[in-house]
Amino acid sequence: MQQRIGLTGEQIPGQSYLGGPAWSIGVKVPDELSVKAVIADFRILYTDTNQCSAMRVLKLLQASAYRRGTPKGREGIEALKDIRTHLKTRRKRDPVAHILDEDDDGVLVDRSPEEIIDLWFNGEYFHDDRDKAEQIEGEQRLDIEMMRVVLHTAIRDHVRAWMVIRNTADGVLSATGVSGGA
Repeated sequence: MQQRIGLTGEQIPGQSYLGGPAWSIGVKVPDELSVKAVIADFRILYTDTNQCSAMRVLKLLQASAYRRGTPKGREGIEALKDIRTHLKTRRKRDPVAHILDEDDDGVLVDRSPEEIIDLWFNGEYFHDDRDKAEQIEGEQRLDIEMMRVVLHTAIRDHVRAWMVIRNTADGVLSATGVSGGA
């Protein structure tokens, strides 16, 4: 079942804030069981040191399409380059959430999706890095929820990119008379 990610807001009856109605702001994200069901697969797609990461597979497919030297192969190369560019950009800037944190001097700093995903991987899901777990635990509720949005949208984007990679590879293969695997 697909779950939508987004902000939620609910007016708090009988409460006011700065002379206006008070609101409870939250984030709607998939439940933890759903995330745990896909996080290991996402890690494979996301982590460039993994032989099956999206970036490594993209490089292999680009090289293969280049060697074919066909018009369809050249189209495939351009499509694969676009996906690589999107995923590289995606690591630095999230299209949905923008996280600002205070550093030790009280200066606001932008936290990239790459940094937030690293916190979740090492502080919550795969490793027992106490410092990173404490960073997550030290955040306020809404901040933690927004950090979850960054993780969830990255998962969604990588899965979508993987589907495009698969379709592009199948298109190049079918144009050359080679059948792709299911």
